[in-house]
Amino acid sequence: MLYNNYNQALRIITSDGPELESAKTQLNIQDEDLEKWRKEERHYFSTLGKEPEEHTLKIAYVERLRELRAAEEKYKSANNLFMIATPDDASTETYASALSQTRKRETERRHADERRDQLTRDVIQLEERLGIARRWTFSSPEFLEAAKHITERTYETALDKLQKL
Repeated sequence: MLYNNYNQALRIITSDGPELESAKTQLNIQDEDLEKWRKEERHYFSTLGKEPEEHTLKIAYVERLRELRAAEEKYKSANNLFMIATPDDASTETYASALSQTRKRETERRHADERRDQLTRDVIQLEERLGIARRWTFSSPEFLEAAKHITERTYETALDKLQKL
């Protein structure tokens, strides 16, 4: 196989070499230009599909802020359900049922609280890495710009998937 590749390369050099020299002359292209273009192409393909780390961190930050907002709402809801839970009547059957319901609501509230705390730590860590002194709000220009980038990236990814079909 390697031998066949070598022979094919020699044939291309022999047959296309004169055409390349003619095109270089007509277009006033030097060997240095070809080398420069080869390096640019190599760099382009090596970075293709890679976003700068700051972009990636900003996207992660916006996603965590959204998750944090949802987690805070879930915690408020779970906490309210836990706080207003009262047994309907004091019989022994309903006491066991009410106790089970109370434990279930307390567990849901605790899980929601732990999730909210974890997301808060994640947001703080991202703020430190990005050098954000004041937390972005959902209406701040930085947030809106990053959210727009997320939407565009999602759209481009969907287009890529469609093109692969």
